[in-house]
Amino acid sequence: MASFPLDPGDDDAFAACEDLLLRTCVVGAGVMGTGIAYTCASHGLPVRLKDVRGQALMQAQHDMQRWLARHGAGLGAAELGGVLRTQLDYQGFECASVVIEAVVDNLGIKNKVLGEVEGLVAADAVLLSNTSSLRIDDLAAGLQRPHNFAGMHFFNPAPLMPLVEVIRGRQTSDYAVQTAVKQAQAMGKIPIVVRDGPGFLVNRILMAYMHAFLRLLADGVDFERIDRAAEAFGWPMGPAYLEDVVGLDIGTLSCDLIFAGYPERMPHLPRNAFRVLLDAGLLGQKGGAGFYRYRSGEDGRLERSVNLQARQLLREQVASEALHLEDGQILDRLMLPMIIEAVHALQESVVGSAMELDRALSLGIGFPPLRGGALRYADELGAAQVVARCARYRHLGEAYEAPPLLRDLASRQGRFHENDGAR
Repeated sequence: MASFPLDPGDDDAFAACEDLLLRTCVVGAGVMGTGIAYTCASHGLPVRLKDVRGQALMQAQHDMQRWLARHGAGLGAAELGGVLRTQLDYQGFECASVVIEAVVDNLGIKNKVLGEVEGLVAADAVLLSNTSSLRIDDLAAGLQRPHNFAGMHFFNPAPLMPLVEVIRGRQTSDYAVQTAVKQAQAMGKIPIVVRDGPGFLVNRILMAYMHAFLRLLADGVDFERIDRAAEAFGWPMGPAYLEDVVGLDIGTLSCDLIFAGYPERMPHLPRNAFRVLLDAGLLGQKGGAGFYRYRSGEDGRLERSVNLQARQLLREQVASEALHLEDGQILDRLMLPMIIEAVHALQESVVGSAMELDRALSLGIGFPPLRGGALRYADELGAAQVVARCARYRHLGEAYEAPPLLRDLASRQGRFHENDGAR
C-alpha cells in the first residue's frame, strides 16, 4: 500500500502552487479532518494534514487509500500523494491561504488550536472551523483577527456529502465568507451561507425532529413503529436507526448542546431514551448494538434486528405503558416541529431564502426527495392546514406553536416558495 510523505520538503506542490486560494491546511486527522483533506486532494488542491499523533496520520493514510479504492474514479495514490502531505508539525502553514480546523468538538481544545494557528499564518489567511455544535462567536472570542474567521460545517462522510454550511459570526468579514465559499466550491461542494447560532441551520432543524422522536418514546410509542412510519414517508432511515448510525455518544452530546439553545421548543427531557441506552453501554452501530443489533451478513453488509435489550430498557426507564398512534399521528408529531423550527430560522434570517433552506435539508440530512424540504412540504399541505395541525397538537408544548410567518401565510393563502421576502 502506497503512503503519503510525513515530512514534506519546501519544494512540494503546496509551496509551488501559484494560486493562493488553493493552499489549504487541515488541522486534525480524525474522521472529519481526514475526509476534508482527502476531498481537497482529490480535487487537485494542494493540502497539508496536520496532527500531533503519528498513529492518527497513519490511520488517515489508510482511510484515504480505502476511499481511493472505493470512490477514486481513476485517481491514483501517486496523484493524491502529489498534492497531499501529512505532518506532525506546522511546517508550511505560513504559506496557507485557508486553514480548516477539524479537531475534537471541544471549545477549549478548539480555542487553543485556533490561537496557535493564527500566530503562524499570514495576516490575510482565513481560519475556518469545522464544527457541528459550537458557536462560531464563542470560537472567535480568543482570536486577534476574528474578521478572518468563519465556520465551515462539513457533513459526514465529508468526501460524499455535497453540502457545506458556511457560518458567518458577528465579526466575520465578507472576505472570509467569500473565501470559504470559494474553498467549498473548489472542493466540489455546494455551500450555503448561514448565520451563527446553536446548530446553525440543518442540525438545528434536525434536532427539532429528534426532540419530537424522544417525546414519542417518552409517551410509549415503539421505536420500530416510528422508524417504519418515517421510512414510509420517504426518510432514508428512521430516527432510531439514524441515531444508531451517528452513534449514541455523539448524537446525545449534539442533542444536549442544541436543545439547550432552544429551551422553549426543545425543553429538557427527564426521560431521555438516548441517555438511557447510552448509560447502559449501547453506542449504536459502531458498538454492535443500540436501538437495533448489528451483525455482518454473508455478503459483508451489516444486518440489523430489533435490540430486545433496548426495548426492555425503554419500558423500564422511559415509558412503562405502550401508546398506539396511527402513522399519520406519528408523522405529524415528527414533522410539525421541523416545519416550525424551519419557519423560525427563516424569520430570523439564519438563511437567505426558503429555497436555500430546503436545499440544505435535502443535501445535508436527506430530507425525503419527493417532499422537497420542510417548507416545500408545508406548501404541499397548505399553510392553513399546517396551522390547523399545530392547533391539534398545541397541548404538547411550544414545539407545536405556529410562528407568525406561518400564520400570516395561512391568512392570505400564501406559500413559502413564493414569498421568500415576506419575513
